[in-house]
Amino acid sequence: MDIKTLDRLAKNNRPIRQKITLQERCYYVAMRGLYSQYKSGEIDLAQAEHDKEVVEDALYLCKSNKTSNKQVIHLNKEAVVNAVLLELGRYVSCGATYQERERAYPRQLFETRIIKMIDEAYGLKVSC
Repeated sequence: MDIKTLDRLAKNNRPIRQKITLQERCYYVAMRGLYSQYKSGEIDLAQAEHDKEVVEDALYLCKSNKTSNKQVIHLNKEAVVNAVLLELGRYVSCGATYQERERAYPRQLFETRIIKMIDEAYGLKVSC
């Protein structure tokens, strides 16, 4: 399914009626949460645009990695992207408001877990 269709479905909180990849499902869940945050006034337009760009970049990286056999270092980037998208979905689904999410899953913890996943994927010493 193309990204514009997923985005439209997420924006209108519509169900997906066909089979899609795990990456597309994670994108849809993240975007649905992002649109919900924006509509409720929890985040402003600038933050929503920035977060949308981050999620789109992650989806693009994951999809482009499937077609590329070149890797500078041995790393399963798709697994990292999937883990990050799932973690993002987990964060977004922790509550209807920013305050509820912050109580259930503080943003700082979310960011720390993302950094740890990336560091581990690159074989770096994890300091978190």
